[in-house]
Amino acid sequence: MPNMLKISLGRYSESARFVAFALLMLLYVCSIVMLYRYDVVANGLYFSFGFDSDLLPITIIVVWFFGVLNLGAIGDYRRIDSAYKLFSLMFILIVSLPTLLFADLAVGDFKGAIFFDMALVSVVLSLLTRVSVFGVLARYPLRFGAYYVPVFICLFYIVYMYFLYPGELRLVDLNSVYELREQAKNVQGDFLKYFVGFIFGVAAPFCLVFGLYKRNVFFVIAAIASYLLFYMSAGHKSAIITVALVVLIYFLSERLTVRFALCMAVLGMTSIFLMDWYFFHGIVAAFTFDRMIVAPSSLTIMYYDFFQDNPKFFLSHSVLSGLFDNPYAVTPQQVIGSAYFSNDWANVNFVGEGFANFGRLGVFFYALFVIFAVKVYDLLSRDLPARVRLSLFVPALFYLLNASPLTLMLSGGYVGLILVLYVRARQRHGYS
Repeated sequence: MPNMLKISLGRYSESARFVAFALLMLLYVCSIVMLYRYDVVANGLYFSFGFDSDLLPITIIVVWFFGVLNLGAIGDYRRIDSAYKLFSLMFILIVSLPTLLFADLAVGDFKGAIFFDMALVSVVLSLLTRVSVFGVLARYPLRFGAYYVPVFICLFYIVYMYFLYPGELRLVDLNSVYELREQAKNVQGDFLKYFVGFIFGVAAPFCLVFGLYKRNVFFVIAAIASYLLFYMSAGHKSAIITVALVVLIYFLSERLTVRFALCMAVLGMTSIFLMDWYFFHGIVAAFTFDRMIVAPSSLTIMYYDFFQDNPKFFLSHSVLSGLFDNPYAVTPQQVIGSAYFSNDWANVNFVGEGFANFGRLGVFFYALFVIFAVKVYDLLSRDLPARVRLSLFVPALFYLLNASPLTLMLSGGYVGLILVLYVRARQRHGYS
C-alpha cells in the first residue's frame, strides 16, 4: 500500500510539474507578443515590422503547443548539463518559437517553407538531447598558469586599440552605434577583424570565466575591458550582452533547467516592458529583447522571403568561389542588408544561411554541421566543472543564434577555442 501511494503521488507531482511547465510556456509566448506589439513596434525599434494578424490567437496556440512538445516531451531539458542542451534550448526559445510566431506577420507574402523547416530542425535538435554520445569523466584541478596566455592576448589588444584610437574611444548611446560600425570598416583592417574574433570567442571568455572560477580580479578586468573596447570601437551591442550572459550562466548553471529558463525569460520580458513603458521608451528593449529575440527571428524570415524567389549562393562568396559564380558579387549578409535595411550588414543563424546557400537541403546540412561542432565542444570540455563548461560556451552560442557557422569557425574564434581545449585534453591524458 505505501508503495502504491508513493507511485500515485509521484505521478501526481510529475503531472503538476508538466502543467506548470505548459503554463510557463504559454506565458513565454504571450510575453513575446506583448513586448513586440507594445514596445518594439510602438517605439519603432530596429527590427519592428508591425504585428497585426487575424490568425494571431491560432498562431499563439500552435506555437505554444510546439514549444511544449519539443521542450517538455521530445527533448530532455530537465537539467541543462551540456553545451549542446544549452544551445538547443536557447535556439528553440530565442529563434524557433519567435520565428514561427512572426512568420505570417513580419512578411506580407509568407510561404510555408520556413514554418516546416524551422519546426523539423527544432525537433531534430530536441531529439538529440537524449543521445549521450560522449561520456562524462571525473573533474580534475585546473592548472591556473596555462591560462595566462589569453590574458596576455587581451592586454595586447587593449594596448593596440589604445594606439589605434588615441583618445577617441568612448561609450556611446544606441543612436550612434551604427555610425561607429561604418567608421570601423574604414579603420580596422582584415587582420584586426580576425584578431577581434579570436579575442571575442577565445581569449576574453577564458579570462572572464577562469577569472570568476579562480576569483582573479585582474583576469576579469582584462576580459571586460576587451569587450568594452569592442563595443566602443565598432558599436557591437553583442559585446555588452555577452559579458552579462557569461556571468549569468556562470552563477546559474547549477540550477539551469527548462522551467527555470522560462521563469527567468518571462520575468525578464515583463521587467523590460514595465521599465520601457514607464521610464525608458524602448531603450531597454533595444539592448535586450530586440537584439536577442526579434533580430534572429526576423532576419531568418527575411532570408527565406528573399531567397525563395532569387538565386542561391552555393557558397560562391566564400569557400566555393572557385566553383560557382557569385550571382550578387557580395555576401548574403550584404544582400539582405541592402534589400531590407539601409545597406547594413545582416547576419543570420545557420537556418537562414543554409537556405541562402543551398535552399531547404542546405538548412539540414548546416544543422548537422552545427550539431557536430557543438558535440565536439562537449567532448573536449566534458571534464570541466559545469559552470566553466557552459559559461565558456556562451560567446559561441551567441554566434550560433545570430551568425553563420562559417563565420563562427573563421572569424568567431571557435576553431581556436576547440584547438585550445584539444591541446589541454592531450596534455591531461599525457599524450606526446
